[in-house]
Amino acid sequence: MHLALKSAMSRIPYTNKVGETLGSIADPAAAYSLRALNGGDPMVARVRRSSDDAERDFTASDVSGGALVDWVGSGNDGFVATWYDQLGNDNHATQSTAGSQPKIVDGGVYLGELVFDVNAEDYLEMPPVSGRTIYALCSANTADTGTNPRGLMSSNLATSSGASYIFFSPNAGPYNSYAASLDGQANDQASWYLNGDHKGSGGNIGTYGDVLSGQTMLHSFEYSVGYPTNDWRVLGAYFTTGATYKGLDGSIQEVIIYNSDQSSNRTAIETNINNHYDIY
Repeated sequence: MHLALKSAMSRIPYTNKVGETLGSIADPAAAYSLRALNGGDPMVARVRRSSDDAERDFTASDVSGGALVDWVGSGNDGFVATWYDQLGNDNHATQSTAGSQPKIVDGGVYLGELVFDVNAEDYLEMPPVSGRTIYALCSANTADTGTNPRGLMSSNLATSSGASYIFFSPNAGPYNSYAASLDGQANDQASWYLNGDHKGSGGNIGTYGDVLSGQTMLHSFEYSVGYPTNDWRVLGAYFTTGATYKGLDGSIQEVIIYNSDQSSNRTAIETNINNHYDIY
């Protein structure tokens, strides 16, 4: 369990302090979170409990109010079978294989995030979601020095190589590859935060393995104007030639995908996220 934000209480979803929803800033193509991103009390996740493999849907208030933990039960684990897209576009992220579902409750304790176990080959599949601007609140255990990069998002589930992906490399920070679809160009804007430290912006995302390990940070990716959008299909992993799994050893709290340039809204979007999670 990653104690990544300013306090354990900041893990628990609550109403935005300023009352502004993400939808009032700009319309995302897909949005995954355990908090309500667009007002109301949306369905956020379908959870399977370890005691009997029963599944149940939970709203944001169910999660924050304790109904999720009560249903999973003391000492039991809860796993996410579906992470619902809150935009009403049915771009839900799913995993039908029980052994590859990320964990949300550990031993009866709510984790406040989806924890992906690289050894269990955890990941979620989603319909193709076209997106060029991505906000991800996530962490990676880069202290694990295995040879596989830790996949955050990918555009393919098949055997083809060269697919677009974002991953955490061992002992390094997050890295993006758009391969041939972006002519080898890296993202032109990137930011990440850790307890008030603005670690950088512009160009390639740097190798900040010393501060990344076990920490949750906000990562924003804005791809260059004029480049094609990409259809994202995987959360928590990517696959290389031969369908070799390259998984995230870490967790994801929130992923928001836009299919257009959000440079003008970047400050407002990051403020909305920070107002909830109190990152910096």
